[in-house]
Amino acid sequence: MKGITVSAGGKSALTDANGNYTISDLSPGTYTVIPSGGAYTFAPPQQTVTLGPDATDVDFMATNGPQIVKGPLGGIVCVKYAGQLTATGGMPPYTWTAAGLPPGLTLNAQTGLISGKPTQSGNYNVTVTVIDAAGCSDTETFKMNVKPNKPVILTTALPGGAVCKPYQAQLQGAGGCTPYTWELMAGRLPAGLVLTPDGVIRGEPREVGAFTFTVRLADDLYQLAYQTLTIVIQPNPPVILTTALPPAIFCNDTQYAVQLQATGGKPPYTWALIAGRLPFGMWLDPSGLLQGRPRETGVFVFVVEVTDACKQKAQQTLTLVVTVPPQIITPSNLADVKTHDTLEVQIQVDPPGEYTWTLITDGALASDPQPVFGLPAGVYLDQANGVLRSGGIRQCGWFQFALKATDRYGASDTQWFELKVACDTPTIRTNSLPAATEGGTYMAEIDADGGLPPYEWKVTNLPPQMNVQASGKKLVLAWDCVELPVDTDNDTFDMDNAIYNNNGVVPIIVTVWGADADSIRSGDSIPADERNFEIAVGTSRLAITTPSYVECKFNGSCDVPFRASGGSGGNTFTVLSDELPPGLTFNGDGLSGTPAEAGLWDVAFEVDDGQGNYRQGVVQIQVWPDPPFQIKTPELPNGNKGDFYMQSLEPEGGNGPYTWSLVPQPGFGLPPGLFLAPNGAIMGMPTASGKYDVLVQVVDSTPLDWGSPLTATRKYVLTIKECSRMTGPGPAASTNGGGSAQSQDRPMSRRSVDP
Repeated sequence: MKGITVSAGGKSALTDANGNYTISDLSPGTYTVIPSGGAYTFAPPQQTVTLGPDATDVDFMATNGPQIVKGPLGGIVCVKYAGQLTATGGMPPYTWTAAGLPPGLTLNAQTGLISGKPTQSGNYNVTVTVIDAAGCSDTETFKMNVKPNKPVILTTALPGGAVCKPYQAQLQGAGGCTPYTWELMAGRLPAGLVLTPDGVIRGEPREVGAFTFTVRLADDLYQLAYQTLTIVIQPNPPVILTTALPPAIFCNDTQYAVQLQATGGKPPYTWALIAGRLPFGMWLDPSGLLQGRPRETGVFVFVVEVTDACKQKAQQTLTLVVTVPPQIITPSNLADVKTHDTLEVQIQVDPPGEYTWTLITDGALASDPQPVFGLPAGVYLDQANGVLRSGGIRQCGWFQFALKATDRYGASDTQWFELKVACDTPTIRTNSLPAATEGGTYMAEIDADGGLPPYEWKVTNLPPQMNVQASGKKLVLAWDCVELPVDTDNDTFDMDNAIYNNNGVVPIIVTVWGADADSIRSGDSIPADERNFEIAVGTSRLAITTPSYVECKFNGSCDVPFRASGGSGGNTFTVLSDELPPGLTFNGDGLSGTPAEAGLWDVAFEVDDGQGNYRQGVVQIQVWPDPPFQIKTPELPNGNKGDFYMQSLEPEGGNGPYTWSLVPQPGFGLPPGLFLAPNGAIMGMPTASGKYDVLVQVVDSTPLDWGSPLTATRKYVLTIKECSRMTGPGPAASTNGGGSAQSQDRPMSRRSVDP
């Protein structure tokens, strides 16, 4: 390497292009040979050697020394700074030192990184030295400018607030040295708000208005910033959400309870009635619960006030309508009808008005025979007007259903109804058939009407050689040769013959039904009319031709003629039985009179032709109740809770005395406090209000030898009212006055079938 100065013993020489040098004129001895020149680093940096007259054999390795190529840059107070010093040349690793760094900055001696946050602004002369591994160094002086960094308040406006509503706003700052400390310097915050040192305004304002104040921000270096702000606090009164009330039901068994609703302000709320009045029996709780059982009807207008926890208030005018609960007053037992009839039944409600009607078909009482639950085919309910209508009933049977009437306020009443639909079948109008003569021909007609033609006929126990022919509404019987079976042993009628009875009478059973009999029925049996006829066959032999079975009605005219054929013609009748149906007497030719009791009697009698020939016979007389045995009382009047109640039930038909009882069925019974006496009187003092389904039964005293005692059953609905009705103000009710708390009875027990 050319140009390097090598010194020894006060003499020096320059290296040539090949790095060779010669120091001349040195005396033999020990010298320190030192190379120098340029920005080179020499290894070793010097050598001590013993030389001859010329120093030419000392070798050095020359390399470049370190050189600083990048110094520190400018910074900003409290802003993170990172400046990397760099050098080239020399022999790494380097060791760095610096003098005059701004406060807050430090130098990493191994990496040459200047870092930190300047804490003071200004111009700084920073002297940086780098030393390489060979001990060579470089030193440079740099100018470093640290700019000032004052804090500023960024928040210039604050959101508004409302009284008693939680408020929070974070003040924002920038610049300077964090952390910041905030203070209120002038003016004031609304009562209830505070400014925290970390710059949060929070709390619940307790006053209304615009509040202007000045805040100060101090950074970590106590650099200051100021800002004037304003908070506007609006009123926040509660708002009553309840603007309408559902109607109340007068003396309802369920207590009226409506919670008044409010929003805004600061809960909890306190409610009060400040004008008008409530119906007797109702009150307003401070919690806002409007409750009670109204004891008067009318329209009540009143004003309520709600106060929140901050004493803010709101008022609302409300109207409460107390309506009378509807009551279906149409008797539960509707008039009997028959198939093919038209139907229009208006169900009556008290009080009259507009109601919505609903048909209910489940939950009816269980009875024997079991009714059909629902309306007959062809009958429908006009739900807007409460009318049962039909252009032609298409089903017969016993039907039970409930109708529910609901007024515009939601109050309702439900009542079960019974509708008995008779099957409109053909009715046989022929009461008896003419007699026949043994050995002759016979023809007779049986007439029928009603029902839906064409008819279908059936004859049971038809004698041999007798033919039947249907012709329109008639049935024609034709017998080409009348024959009687004869017992060859005693020349009397064959007692074992299946067709003829022992009086020489041919019994037949005639049945007729209409074309729609199968479609109108509600059970398994086809609706039809059936009649028992007897054809007396005349003969020269003495024979009793009196019918073996005769039907009569209680309190109706009844004739039972005794008849015989054959013999000498001078026949005399005698009654053999000791007991006749009460009301009937023997008139020489039979029995006649007005039956005084219902039942079944067997009357034995004898005929004598005066020539020593006689015959004995028996006629069975069935006296039916007319009208049929039933409970006559149509309905039970309403009662009042706590008042004495008495209602006697009346039977119709049957044989007295009568025994009354309740039918034990789930869901049925008298109100608490009432009982049914055996004589049919319902009495007592009801202790609970509501609707009660009552099922009663009466049994007559028909003797067992007349047949089974007769039984009749009927269902009633008995309504017990809570209290007598009072009338309050109407639509123009005054809003002055105060409400009063009324004591309430315990809830009433309601046992009706209202769904």
